[in-house]
Amino acid sequence: MLPRRSKALDGAFGDAVSLGNHGGRDPGRGFDGLLCHGLSLLARSVILRTSVALVVEPVKSNRYCALMTQPDWSARITAVVASQVKRLRNEREISGQQLADASEKLGFPLKRSVLANLENGRRETVSVAEVLALAYAIGVPPIMLLLPFGAADTIEVLPGQHVPVGEAFDWLTGQQPTGHWHAMRVGWDWVNAAEVVDEFRVHHADVQMWEVSRRSSEGLRQQATTARKSGDSARAEQLDSDADQDARNAELMWMRIRQFRARIRRRKLRPPPLPVALASREEAEGPLTMAETPGGPGSLGTAVYETAPDPLTSAAGPNGHGMDTPSEGGTDQ
Repeated sequence: MLPRRSKALDGAFGDAVSLGNHGGRDPGRGFDGLLCHGLSLLARSVILRTSVALVVEPVKSNRYCALMTQPDWSARITAVVASQVKRLRNEREISGQQLADASEKLGFPLKRSVLANLENGRRETVSVAEVLALAYAIGVPPIMLLLPFGAADTIEVLPGQHVPVGEAFDWLTGQQPTGHWHAMRVGWDWVNAAEVVDEFRVHHADVQMWEVSRRSSEGLRQQATTARKSGDSARAEQLDSDADQDARNAELMWMRIRQFRARIRRRKLRPPPLPVALASREEAEGPLTMAETPGGPGSLGTAVYETAPDPLTSAAGPNGHGMDTPSEGGTDQ
């Protein structure tokens, strides 16, 4: 025969149910929060009329309460995105309807009600597609929606792992670790993967620099021809010299591009497409031969010839438009 409950137990159970049923009176706690409080009272009053006392650990009820009343990590990340969307939208004086219309023009319509629910905290998730579409519609880099630049000092990048926003930025964008990286623990696997990101980033920058140098050289040649026809030989000579410098810079960029493409291929990845002129040149010259050299974990070797100076870090030439002439031997093809 089951033991009968005491009046204290019945009273505590009634308190728990009463608190739960009337949770709507306190919008800050809600049903689950108040029910948790009631269960806590119940746990302290569980005494049976037998000689056996059942002890319910308050920690367990507290743990349940924490799970029920605290938003999970994905919801907290979504809250960061929502806050950034609202702040950046308001800074640019974009209304919610205008943002909804802009997303529809992108081919990824987000209703005004969906955006309102996001900004007001009624949504606990946000998709990658939504982040990209919202960032484009607002006119900001997508990472500005993921990280609270200027609004907070830290971000919870993983459950319970709060790190400085700058460190989270480096982690998200694959920057090489700096300092001690005391908060984000990264190992060689992460570093090797980040090198892939860096290879593609630098490859893209070098192709752009090659294009700038090539066009500048061609433009200066045309100006030199015009000056020579007008009888200004001194100016024509200076323009030709500047054109030669830009041509050498373009060649240096091409050497760097070939090195990066060789390293990308060694990772068994496909290099990005090249402009028509460089694609034809790569086909004619063939892939660059690379040699393995000791370089620590993850090293993929270096070129068989000495790498030329980095023109991106050199000062502008005397004419102000170009870069310093690289050392001799770095322009041979």
